[in-house]
Amino acid sequence: MKFKGRCHFLQYLSAKPVKWGLKVWALCDAETYYMSVMRVYIGKSNPEPEDPDHVSLTLLGEKVVANLVAPYLNKYHHVFF
Repeated sequence: MKFKGRCHFLQYLSAKPVKWGLKVWALCDAETYYMSVMRVYIGKSNPEPEDPDHVSLTLLGEKVVANLVAPYLNKYHHVFF
């Protein structure tokens, strides 16, 4: 997302036409395009405490997807990327 203001968590996105901006993830409905969840990346987060029953996610993309779809787990929704 292009951003021209001052912000301490701007990201450099080398593959994008606008190189500096905010990194944003959104969960949207495929039919209505309604955005239900949006997360702005503000930098590396603190490691979560180890839970023996929790699956360890190592990649940022895995963590983002798991976080966005968590409210919809076991509710018979189809998720597409």
